[in-house]
Amino acid sequence: MKRLLMLFGSAGCAVAQGMLYAACAGAWSGETDVLLITNGASAEAVERTSLLYARYGRMRTLMEDVPGDKLGFTAPLQLRTWPHVLPRRSLAEWAAAGDDRLLCQALFSRETAEHDLNTDLSGQEAAARALFAELLRSGDAPVPGWEENLEQGQHVRLVMAGSLSDGWSMAGMEALGKDMLRRAEPRASQVEAATVLLWPYAGDDEHAHEHAAQAIRTAWHTDTVYALGLNESDCASAEAGAAHLVEWLAASCIDSFFRAESVPTGLMSYRVGPGKLGWESFPAAYRVCFGSLMKASAAFRMTFEPAIRRGLTSPKWLRDKLIGWYAAYFRQVQKMDDEQRKAWLNELDDASALLESYRAWMTDILRNLPPVLRSASAVEEARNAAAENYRQYVETASQLTVMLREAEESGLSQEKTVHRHDMTDNESEKMLKVFQQIEVKKLALAHRQEEMNRRIGGAAQLLMMKEAIRRLKAESAELHAQAEEAARRINEAEQIATVEEQHRIATARTKLQRMERYMAQVDASLALVKKERQQAKDENVRRLPPEIAVDNALPESGMFDPAALDKLAGLPAQGDDRQGKKLWAEAEAAWTTMLLPVRGDELSLAEMAGRMRTKEDLKSPVAALLRDVVLAIVKEVR
Repeated sequence: MKRLLMLFGSAGCAVAQGMLYAACAGAWSGETDVLLITNGASAEAVERTSLLYARYGRMRTLMEDVPGDKLGFTAPLQLRTWPHVLPRRSLAEWAAAGDDRLLCQALFSRETAEHDLNTDLSGQEAAARALFAELLRSGDAPVPGWEENLEQGQHVRLVMAGSLSDGWSMAGMEALGKDMLRRAEPRASQVEAATVLLWPYAGDDEHAHEHAAQAIRTAWHTDTVYALGLNESDCASAEAGAAHLVEWLAASCIDSFFRAESVPTGLMSYRVGPGKLGWESFPAAYRVCFGSLMKASAAFRMTFEPAIRRGLTSPKWLRDKLIGWYAAYFRQVQKMDDEQRKAWLNELDDASALLESYRAWMTDILRNLPPVLRSASAVEEARNAAAENYRQYVETASQLTVMLREAEESGLSQEKTVHRHDMTDNESEKMLKVFQQIEVKKLALAHRQEEMNRRIGGAAQLLMMKEAIRRLKAESAELHAQAEEAARRINEAEQIATVEEQHRIATARTKLQRMERYMAQVDASLALVKKERQQAKDENVRRLPPEIAVDNALPESGMFDPAALDKLAGLPAQGDDRQGKKLWAEAEAAWTTMLLPVRGDELSLAEMAGRMRTKEDLKSPVAALLRDVVLAIVKEVR
């Protein structure tokens, strides 16, 4: 079965990198054709992604020659880009002559027609759609031989992935998806297709989520659709250009679709479990695969790479220092010429770059976790406190509303002077004091609620109000049903009650009046919450990020020890200065606890290095050492 992955724009490049690290970790299997469909706006991301894939390809080739079991660097990945160059800079240049120019003026605004097609096309989906139509009309097919593959009886699983906020991605998935599936119609049973849609995060466009909500309605071109993202307020403070959890989840969903014996259909989303992020939110193999690769990255950076690099650049260095594992793997080095040693240095560069970029990628993901996954206990406490304060505020406000209504119906003045012709001045003063006390309490609760809403963020505020509406609706319906039933029974009892039993009827009616008064307060509460929620939605509070204080350091999680990752990320170049040696010693001490939870028999770096005893003459000792380090760690983290 052929596996084809079409990734659009910068978001697609980020998903491609997540998929690459899964292949490095051994969490991605099977040959996959990866097609990056980008314009000039994604040139930097394409260059970075292409370099990583080239390094991976070389390391995978070396790993093929290493005998024995392997965990990562085994999945064949073929990366291509399309289109290579855009024929014109803008739609106006494309339609510069005759009828085309008039048609362009009729269909597009001047801004759209002159927009540079090599720049960000967010909000310019019409221009991007016209661009893709012209690319397809010109015969520059993104997947040459598509029909021929199907005619040969080959089954294909196709996945398209891109950002809902990117006009390039949405137009491309629509145009190319429809075109490829149309050409496959005679053999539609041989094609299974899915679309992965990423909700926007970070950025300056405050209406990005609104545009995404509109775009998703036109994005349903396949039987399987994954919609992945975070609440707008949860991701509003995320760092632009860094790796995000959504991209890792996208790679996981794509892998699941490719692996499935029978593909799922419908619109699906990925739910991360409540509380701090942990391995239980991912497939079972991820802890072993990604955890082992992270510890291998630490081991290479702190122990293996410095010694290998020094040994290959200064072979005589080993005369006064015996390193058992180095001699076991690189015993041929002193017999080699400079060109051969340079080749091994290039292999070391590839391995080190892949491991270091993986560490940085995973660290970015953890640093950009939303507050609800960074500090779950603090966020939950803040949300509970806000919900309780809001309950008190709504109850107080509705109580005041009902009291004022009753006072007006009883003939009291409307100016809150609370005076009636049959009330004494003392009674009027007491009543006014009660109103004032309730008003002061309401204002204090409202002021506190404003602070709490800013703390929990706009999305949580709307969710809190939605839950309050649900609770009040249920309570109101129950009270109305009970009051109606009570009134019916009282009326029936009054018809047959004796004179002696009339006092019971009066007591029952008094209780019913109290119930109706409380019911009026609940109805007033419901009306108030509905009004305030609509006002909050009109003010677009959903995009407001939570202001809860979250430490910029790596969050605690059920995956990696944040202190160990911080030490690893902050390591300077290894030198002889005292401070540098101290930092390296701290990082080495933290290495054994990098994976959480640990099994209890983890190795120190010295112990691991001591187990590396290969004596074979290997074509690539770098690849062999990397394989052996990963397999040694796997025994620790299972």
